[in-house]
Amino acid sequence: MRRMNFLILSNPVKIMKKLVPKDSQNDYDSFMTECLRSAECTEDFIRSASMKINNLAIEFYDRIGELFMMLGLHAAVAREGDVNCRFDAIIIDPECSIPIEIKSPREDPEINIKAVRQALENKIVLLSRKFYNTRPECTSLAIALNYPPHRSDVYGLINDIKSAFGFNIGIINVADILYLTYQSKVNGKRIDFRYLFTLFGKFDREKAFHKEPGL
Repeated sequence: MRRMNFLILSNPVKIMKKLVPKDSQNDYDSFMTECLRSAECTEDFIRSASMKINNLAIEFYDRIGELFMMLGLHAAVAREGDVNCRFDAIIIDPECSIPIEIKSPREDPEINIKAVRQALENKIVLLSRKFYNTRPECTSLAIALNYPPHRSDVYGLINDIKSAFGFNIGIINVADILYLTYQSKVNGKRIDFRYLFTLFGKFDREKAFHKEPGL
């Protein structure tokens, strides 16, 4: 899968509100740019940015959208608590749009069974109602501050969904999204969008970037 070119889609669906990205990435830059400038290393950035994101005065959904925009993706984000939106957020792509289920710290600090079930529902709705273009093999994401415990039933459910429906449900926590952001923006690493767009199960940092020649 090539890296996709991204675009903004309009004409909202009347029955259920459709998400549309902000007009400019500049609308997203101020929050994380300052964290990137002041950080001395990857872990310093993850620590300082996570502290700010975990602040209940900050709109958590917007910060997730900001991070994906900084990675070069067109992310449209719902207002927290808006029940008229089918998805909490979505990465809009001409071929492989990705619905996102977000668990904010106000709701739950870790990805849980409910989030994975909602990610499955998001995928089914997107394929059937065709709000945005996508394909069955494209992932449906669930995001929260933390991953579930190692022995959580979440991982078994993700495998069951794959076996029963063939869908990829991917889970990624905030620290790993921040890791992607720092490595991409500061260290110049090239993200493997094929991996990200077809993510199955827990995100793996080692698989997230293109291998440099000779390595």
